[in-house]
Amino acid sequence: MPTLRKLRYYTPSLGQSWLLVLIFVVVGSAFGSVPQLIAGFSGFQGSISITYFFTMIPVFAFVYYKATQEHQRYEFLELAAPPKIDSPSFGDLHSVLVFILAGLATLSISVLIDPLTSLIPMPDSIKSILEKVLGGYSIVDTIIATIILAPLCEEFLCRGVMLRGMLEHISPAKAIFWSAFLFALLHLNPWQAIPALFLGAFFGWLYWKTRSIRLVIFLHFVNNLAAMLLARLLPDLPIDAGLLDILPTGCYLLLYAVALILFAGIIILFKKKLNSIDGKKTLSAEISADSQN
Repeated sequence: MPTLRKLRYYTPSLGQSWLLVLIFVVVGSAFGSVPQLIAGFSGFQGSISITYFFTMIPVFAFVYYKATQEHQRYEFLELAAPPKIDSPSFGDLHSVLVFILAGLATLSISVLIDPLTSLIPMPDSIKSILEKVLGGYSIVDTIIATIILAPLCEEFLCRGVMLRGMLEHISPAKAIFWSAFLFALLHLNPWQAIPALFLGAFFGWLYWKTRSIRLVIFLHFVNNLAAMLLARLLPDLPIDAGLLDILPTGCYLLLYAVALILFAGIIILFKKKLNSIDGKKTLSAEISADSQN
C-alpha cells in the first residue's frame, strides 16, 4: 500500500518524539473525551474502544502529515529511503520460535517486576479507573480496545515510529531507553508506567535486534491478554493485588525462580542468535523486496 509505505520516511529525533507524546497527552485526551461526552448526553454507557481510537487520531494524523512531507523531500533530493517499519530478520532462529520464546520472556517480566509494582500503594481513584477498563465494559469492547487497538497503535507509535526514528539519530542504548520511558509516560500513571517501562525496554531491544514490528505487537498482545484473563477469571481479586496475594509463599518463590531462569536463558539465546545474518545480506534483501513492491 503506497500510502502506508510513506510512513517510513518520518524518523523523529528524541525532541520530536517528545512532541508526539505531548500531542497524544494534550490533543489526544481532548479528542478522546468527545465520544464520552456524546455518550453522556445520549444516556448510553459509551465505548472504551471508540474513546481509545479517538485519542490516537491526532498523533497519527501528525505522523502521516510529517511522513508525507519527508517523503516529498527524500524524492526531491533523491535520498535513500530510511529503514522500513517492518523488515524482520531473526538470524539463526526460526520466526515461530522467536515469537514463542519472546512471549514467555514477556510473561516472565511481569513476574519479575511484581515485587516492584506492589511497593506503590494505589489510590482508590486509579483503582476505579483500571477496574472500569478491565471489567466495566462489554467483553467485546474490552477485547477490541486492550488486545487489538492498544498493541497495534502503541507499538506502531513507540517502536515503529519513535524508536525507529531515534535509532537514526542517537545510540541504540539511548534510543531504546527513551522509547521505553516515553511508552511508560503515555500511560499517565505510575502503576501502569512501571511495568510499561520494563516491557518497553524489552520490546525496544527486540525491535532493534529483529526490526519486526509484528513481533512487538504480538508481545504487547500477550501481555494485555494475560492481564485481561486474570481480571476476568478472578473478578473478586483487587486490581492492585500482586502475585504474592494470590499464591502461597512457596509457590510464589518457585514461580519467581523459574521466571528468572527462563528470562535469563532467553536473553542469552537471543543475544547469540539474533542478527547473526550479515548486514549486507539483510540490506540486499530489503532492496530486493522494495524493487518487487
